[in-house]
Amino acid sequence: ISSISGYPDSMLTNPNRVFTASEIITWVPPPLFPVGTDWSYCNTNYLLAGMIAESATGQSYSQLLRNHILTPLQLDSTFLDVYETILFPVAHPWQGGLNNHSTPRVSINSAAWAAGAMYSISEEMTHWYKTLFNGQILDSNSLNEITTFVGSGNYGMGISQKTVLGRTIWTHGGNIWGGYSSSMMFDPSTGIIICVLINQLPHQANLVSIELLSTLINNPLSFTENNINEKSLNIFPNPTSNIVTLNGIKSLNDVSYIHLFDNKGTLLKNIGINDTQVDLTSFTAGIYFIKIKHQLGSVRYKVIKLDK
Repeated sequence: ISSISGYPDSMLTNPNRVFTASEIITWVPPPLFPVGTDWSYCNTNYLLAGMIAESATGQSYSQLLRNHILTPLQLDSTFLDVYETILFPVAHPWQGGLNNHSTPRVSINSAAWAAGAMYSISEEMTHWYKTLFNGQILDSNSLNEITTFVGSGNYGMGISQKTVLGRTIWTHGGNIWGGYSSSMMFDPSTGIIICVLINQLPHQANLVSIELLSTLINNPLSFTENNINEKSLNIFPNPTSNIVTLNGIKSLNDVSYIHLFDNKGTLLKNIGINDTQVDLTSFTAGIYFIKIKHQLGSVRYKVIKLDK
């Protein structure tokens, strides 16, 4: 019961069949242990949570996601498959060197449902977790509840706590048949959030997340030469393929200039002091620096530009 893909014959014999949560629940065998006496990861819990949410509100799970999370946060590239129309091309799922794009995913994703049938992009996934951990989604009591880690899995509600590279990390991820793997890592001490999505199994997204975390720890994205409260400023998304937002820049008075440099120190662009966004679309992939000069000093941010 720890993985929906444990039923490959049922899912792939009729890949266009829509399974319901109430139907999937009937497949669940007897409990492994009395409630609260042990721990074992179980996707069934997520299906039950989705069913409870529908029963309590009278709305479908997909409506609840769209109306209360996806639309308010402008997560326009995130969808619950089967129950919503996917508006953009989806990365082909590869597994063991085989392209499984031609196999319909209706049965697999309808069975996964509240346990993991969502398509998204890493940028929007990062935005979701940032707003969640910043307390913009849940009140402090609820946030404390989901980050109270228990059992041998050191697991909260949809989030586990692990030691990675000697640091305490909150994380979640998973795989689903056909080629998809996802990973989120959040470092509470620095605020670093890493989200990786992969469409080629058996490669694991969490291994990429660990490498990225190591790079960020050993090569910080900002350098301060000032008395500016750096926590009041941040740049996102980073990495980016087009535009980065300078969050908090308007809170600073007397900004002298904002400059964009390449990794050789060449000035590429003089950004308006009232601008809150920097368009990197026309620049090649690589590392760039944004320097903000203020009466209290200056701060430089490393920005990673990805291919379009």
